[in-house]
Amino acid sequence: VKNSSPHAVAIMSKLSLFYSQAIGLGISREIQVLPTYFTSNYITLLPGESHKVALTAPHRANVAFICSQQGQASIEGKGDLSIKIDGWNVKTNLRPILCMSKQTSLNTE
Repeated sequence: VKNSSPHAVAIMSKLSLFYSQAIGLGISREIQVLPTYFTSNYITLLPGESHKVALTAPHRANVAFICSQQGQASIEGKGDLSIKIDGWNVKTNLRPILCMSKQTSLNTE
């Protein structure tokens, strides 16, 4: 995770794992993957500072994590995976998890 802002401090930034589920007519909803364990879940970052975070979600029967040809991580038969980032001085957003991605940037205001 990286704070790409040159001036703002991202305080108590929280991470959550979600997947998108299509509900019809081009509409989808975000469903949180529980439980998910992060090496760091609440993070404070100074401008330009970054912090590596690893996550694990317990393997369950009938759930398989896969990579699409476009490089999007997803749960087979469920939907694409994304990380929700929110916190003080951070614009709440969902960022896709790419199979080869090593870093997701925080959007701060």
